[in-house]
Amino acid sequence: MTHLFEVQKEEFDQIKLGQKSFILLKKDRPYKPKDRLIIQELDGENLTSEEIEFDISVVEAQEGIKSNYCILGIIKLINLCQPNEH
Repeated sequence: MTHLFEVQKEEFDQIKLGQKSFILLKKDRPYKPKDRLIIQELDGENLTSEEIEFDISVVEAQEGIKSNYCILGIIKLINLCQPNEH
């Protein structure tokens, strides 16, 4: 299953640079490991053309996490068709 998720530019940049490998969000969908997550960048209220694809590696919704929320561990998908940058 594929899920779309929008985040503000600052958080998007942290995720894009690999500084953040998890997302805390409302558990309003049946997230499962191996699902695809497409994260789209918001600039204010407007979507930009930037997006990154991830696989969900783990879904945590245990004690200590606010009711109806979960933490998704994410792994960036590598586009093997891109040429090497030198």
